[in-house]
Amino acid sequence: VLKYAGECGAQPPAVLTSVAAVSPCLDLDACATALHRKVNYFYERRFLTNLKQRLRRDAARHPGRYPVEKLDGMTSVREFDDIITGPFTGYRDAADYYERASAARVLEAIRVPTLILHTEDDPFIVITEASRRACAANPAIRFEATPHGGHCAFINSRRAGGVYWGEGRVVAFSAARAVS
Repeated sequence: VLKYAGECGAQPPAVLTSVAAVSPCLDLDACATALHRKVNYFYERRFLTNLKQRLRRDAARHPGRYPVEKLDGMTSVREFDDIITGPFTGYRDAADYYERASAARVLEAIRVPTLILHTEDDPFIVITEASRRACAANPAIRFEATPHGGHCAFINSRRAGGVYWGEGRVVAFSAARAVS
């Protein structure tokens, strides 16, 4: 949604009154690098297993379309993106995909009110200094970072009535910008 808002620039559709992103993967390359760190082994393994399963299901419906013989040796999401995601979605490879598909490259063009929630201790969503500067320089973007929360947690105390902090922030932000 951030990439879309940036690509719309100064002429977003009338129905796009605001944008909210929770733990967004703005910088695909930095996130793929962080995901591959040893501490994130189980996250990456789960993501990669799910990607492989989905591709095998699609390949069963479309024999010969995908190089499924290469899946067994893959050990990273970046490798999957290099062999599958990039080439099969119009990109040269993972590097080209990460560069061109990252929302980071269009942050400065966002013109609709935008909320970005991030936790500094997220294990694999890394927001680079360049993206932080782009957010800070854009008056349409409100970037809120908390020191703790992990990946998409944003947990409140029991007194909050079961509403997660992040969910509450998104609802409040969106409600304040709703068009009647």
